[in-house]
Amino acid sequence: DVERVRQMNADVHYGATSIISNDFPLRSISVHVRLNSGVLRLDPFSAALAQGTVSGHAKLDASRRVPLTTLDVRAHDLKLQQLVHPVNGQSTIQGSLDARAMLTAAGNTVHKAASNANGSLTFVVPHGEMRKAFAELLGINLLNGGLALLTGDQSQTDRKSTRLNSSHI
Repeated sequence: DVERVRQMNADVHYGATSIISNDFPLRSISVHVRLNSGVLRLDPFSAALAQGTVSGHAKLDASRRVPLTTLDVRAHDLKLQQLVHPVNGQSTIQGSLDARAMLTAAGNTVHKAASNANGSLTFVVPHGEMRKAFAELLGINLLNGGLALLTGDQSQTDRKSTRLNSSHI
């Protein structure tokens, strides 16, 4: 409710050094929340996950007629094998993922803001390894990737740093 954000002010520091959850891999969290004259800031925030960390800054400027959101979020050392389910009992991808999202979005609902988002996403997988079929699909070579999947190709890609960079939305 954007009107409520415009009517309140706050300055809150929150931290939890231990979080117990069977459903979500969150282990700890720290955030500084400031709300002043319709501008909400999470600056900074950080969360430790079971595998890796997420941190960054976020700002929702609701003082405008159409709220503007800006995000700068970084993920570090996320274990890919925890994010992608195995196929036929075999891991399809292994390694650590580092990522950054820098986005700006305008809209008075989450849906409108997300559909108007603009910015960049960067993914880096240093020393990762994946099945050749999935590498072909990620490279948008659907024919080679589909054939490799259909033929049961289990070969791996070379162990090089893989960088998927600046996908503008």
